[in-house]
Amino acid sequence: MRKAEGEVKRTRVAGVALAVGFVVAAVGCLALGHVASRSPSSSRAALEARVRALPCNVADRLTLARLDLAAGRPRAARARLASSLRSAPFSADLWLARAEAALHAGRPREARRASRAAVALAPTSGFACYRAALVLLQIGDGVATDPPLRCALENDPGSASAVLDLAHAVYADDAVVLDALVPPDAQSQRGFLAWAYSRGSAEAARRGWEALAAIGASAADRLRHIDFLLSQGEVDAAAALWTAGYGPRGPGLVFDGDFEGDPVGAGFGWAFRGVEGARIAIAGGPAAARGARGLAIEFAGGNLDFAHVSQIVPVAGGRRYQLSALVRADGITSLSGPRLAVLPYAGCEGFQPVYGPELLGTRPWSPSDVDFTTPPGCRAVMVLVRRAPTTRLDHDLRGRLYLDDVKLTDADDASATESASAATSRSRNTSPGM
Repeated sequence: MRKAEGEVKRTRVAGVALAVGFVVAAVGCLALGHVASRSPSSSRAALEARVRALPCNVADRLTLARLDLAAGRPRAARARLASSLRSAPFSADLWLARAEAALHAGRPREARRASRAAVALAPTSGFACYRAALVLLQIGDGVATDPPLRCALENDPGSASAVLDLAHAVYADDAVVLDALVPPDAQSQRGFLAWAYSRGSAEAARRGWEALAAIGASAADRLRHIDFLLSQGEVDAAAALWTAGYGPRGPGLVFDGDFEGDPVGAGFGWAFRGVEGARIAIAGGPAAARGARGLAIEFAGGNLDFAHVSQIVPVAGGRRYQLSALVRADGITSLSGPRLAVLPYAGCEGFQPVYGPELLGTRPWSPSDVDFTTPPGCRAVMVLVRRAPTTRLDHDLRGRLYLDDVKLTDADDASATESASAATSRSRNTSPGM
């Protein structure tokens, strides 16, 4: 019995010693390999000499294998990698190199096995997964690419655009890409949407937005999508999404025309852009004609090109509109002053910009109007405060401009309402018994 126990102990000790020896040898190989990889010589002869002196130097073996591949010798690369993997069977880099060598050598089964082994060894390396997916795609194994492509998206967000470009080319169906590859969390869905926006892909963006909205889109997500829809001329879809978030428009059409809310800065909200020579602010006191706040623009001098207060407003084609605002000027210099303006935006081919009167000098609160008619097919216009540079001698623009109660009204609707009211009044005046 004691003899048997002694044999067991000796066996365990031998096993532990063997394992420790393997670990020490492996660590020694890694350390020596690291030192060797830092050698300034990188010639093929130097690499081969180091490999002969240190057979466990995996880094140099891998470099030699890649040189073989670059020189069109995939069989030599395969042989070298097979030998290297016997020394380092857990190196994902070696397995990936072997997959690539097998691919070039015309051995698809071996390439498939090596690619899968690499992914199994580096399941959180987005770069390794992406390389494995490339090999699998080149051997025509489209089904097997789903896991490594998903791994690449999950673990290397920085390469998401390249991965999605590849997936888009392979699957030719962004719905499949979204469902099969993109992780279901909000951040990954945003990454897919950002890719769709950058590529101008309306269909991919639509599907991406539906997926993100289903799990919880933020207000910032909504605004980004509205801006994308507007950039694609999808005014109706953008307006519907805007209404869902901010409520229906009033008869004045302009959003927050009284400047009582906080500026949204995107979509159909006011866009204020900074420019040297002017300061834009929502303020109270003298800036407000009605309510608590209005818009103040202070011009600090120079021949300013100003178009930095604007809003996109949805309209209908073939209609008469009036843009109006209450304005106040305080010491505005220059013979070329700012003015209200309307520019074409979506579907308004043939529509020429229209301008209100220049706002100069000092004037109390008073209305300023711009009348225009939209061409057929027009779906949105841009309203703004505009001042173009001038060649006039007195071009230095200074002073303050205040705006409040900005509206865009449908004059045809107003005329129809007035006609209906007049008809009702006449009917009452001529009814029996009057």
